[in-house]
Amino acid sequence: MKLKFLFDALTKFQSFFFLTIFFGIALFFRVVPPFDQVFVGDWVKFTGADAYYYMRIVDSVVSNFPYLNTFDPYLIFPGGSPLSMIQFFPLMLSGIIWIIGLGHPSAHLIDMIGAYFPAVLGALTVIPVFFLGRTLFNRSVGLLAAAAIAIIPGEFLGRSILGFTDQHVAETFLNTITMLFIILAFNEAKKCELAFRHIVHHDWKVACRPVIFSLLAGLFLGLFLLTWTGGPLFVFLVAIYLIIQFIIDHWQSKSSEYLCVSGVIIFGVALIIYAPFALDIRYTMGIIVALIIPVVMTAVSKLVVSRGLKVFYYPLILSVIAAIGAVLINLINRDFFGLVFDQLRTILAPGGAMAATTMEMQPLLQPDGVHWSLTAAWGNFATGFFITPMMLILVIFLAVRQVKSGKPQPGLLLFLVWSMLLLSATLTQRRFAYYFAVNLAVFTGYFAWLLFNSLRLVTDWLFGYLRTIDLKTRWAGLFVIQQNETPVPHQINAKNASPMRYVFIGLSILVVFFGVYFFHIPHAVSVSASARFAPSDAWCSAMDWLRLNTPEPFTDADFYYQKYTSPPKPAIPEALPQYDYPDSAYGVTSWWDYPRDE
Repeated sequence: MKLKFLFDALTKFQSFFFLTIFFGIALFFRVVPPFDQVFVGDWVKFTGADAYYYMRIVDSVVSNFPYLNTFDPYLIFPGGSPLSMIQFFPLMLSGIIWIIGLGHPSAHLIDMIGAYFPAVLGALTVIPVFFLGRTLFNRSVGLLAAAAIAIIPGEFLGRSILGFTDQHVAETFLNTITMLFIILAFNEAKKCELAFRHIVHHDWKVACRPVIFSLLAGLFLGLFLLTWTGGPLFVFLVAIYLIIQFIIDHWQSKSSEYLCVSGVIIFGVALIIYAPFALDIRYTMGIIVALIIPVVMTAVSKLVVSRGLKVFYYPLILSVIAAIGAVLINLINRDFFGLVFDQLRTILAPGGAMAATTMEMQPLLQPDGVHWSLTAAWGNFATGFFITPMMLILVIFLAVRQVKSGKPQPGLLLFLVWSMLLLSATLTQRRFAYYFAVNLAVFTGYFAWLLFNSLRLVTDWLFGYLRTIDLKTRWAGLFVIQQNETPVPHQINAKNASPMRYVFIGLSILVVFFGVYFFHIPHAVSVSASARFAPSDAWCSAMDWLRLNTPEPFTDADFYYQKYTSPPKPAIPEALPQYDYPDSAYGVTSWWDYPRDE
């Protein structure tokens, strides 16, 4: 009886059970191998060069919580440097530290939590990846995708190990949640045929779920934009998807109002969160343009339908409006399109001395910037690098088939647009592999699910449980994407099943494990254990000596934790502000990417 109760409980909560295991595995790979290189005696060694920059901000915010300095006299001496307001990552970390430390955390507690933070965020990413796989395909794919992201090596693991306290892992985590909620919002809005009348008339029975998902998507999009200055790229991505989906819906004579309602909510909420902190008015204009796009496309669609015009008038009218809009935007701000093209060029076609000499900006298939090689691709993704192109082509085919059948899943098309843009960015700059790891994990999970179920069907056919015609029918059924539904290949009565069948199922599991997941593990251990940017003991000793044997540049050691007043803006816009330093101030010259062990 107790065994039956445990079995029923495991069946009911199996997703939670497996996610807990995958979270533990992900945390293990990020914490255990580099642990002895991070916590050395009294030292807490951070494993990323930029981690020291962010921990400097954290020290300041925790001491003055929640105040964020807009200027730092310690940065780029002499003169100091303004601080960007796009700092959600250190603010989030500071808030957690401040709460755990009951408002007065010690310096050691700050460093310890700061070191663990990226590892925890990296491990937590298994959760949105699971829901992403479940939403796009089914629960089993979600679990297999979560297993993949837990052990994917390369850039994603390297930027989420113990001590790599940088914003990159937060970017991936927030971006995954954002795209998940956007996909959920559009899918739910499509399912219930959401329209503005449902909100105006308070028909929450219909509007509740898609509106909630849209609000959450807008919230996390806003937070993501406040984490990475290049975040507007994903606003552009969603806008491109909307244009494609609107055209498809109009071509099929279907209402697109659901896209308009969700799109306006998503971009509207994101705009409210992001606009007060935007680095440039042009970034804010980009989100406003994205917000206007679904409104205009819906209005034009309704106009074309109401006037009984032919389908081709829709893209024609949109092209005219787009041309007029481009002229108006250029009159309002001549530099807007220059910023858009510069951002795209920086990501998809970087150039200049920095791109030529910075390792993370090298093409994935040209890791030294000159010779073609699969070394970096294999090191980042292992078998997933070869699986993903096949799955991308397959899912494109399945999405086209959905469109032709008149039952397209909006989220699937968005996922494809998202994946293709990130694949292009990753091939151009290997650093974007930490973003693409999420998409690759979903494709890997889908492949593992197809492989396992195909092997099960063949096993049942070999043992005579399936006729050849049933085998073909059920195998073809695996390639029909049914959201949140898991087609069962074949159910066999346990009493009549041959014991050898279960042996073959066990062998199928081994084939999936060794063919899909196994080769990730040694690479993951290697990446995590190397902690290649952790400073050496000699470097830390030198820093301790420098701290103890040099005078305070501001005479008072507590000046490090104070609020600073920004100097007046220089008369020349391009010039840097000049801080009024005391006579005791001095600087120490170092390479930009120190401290690291050369």
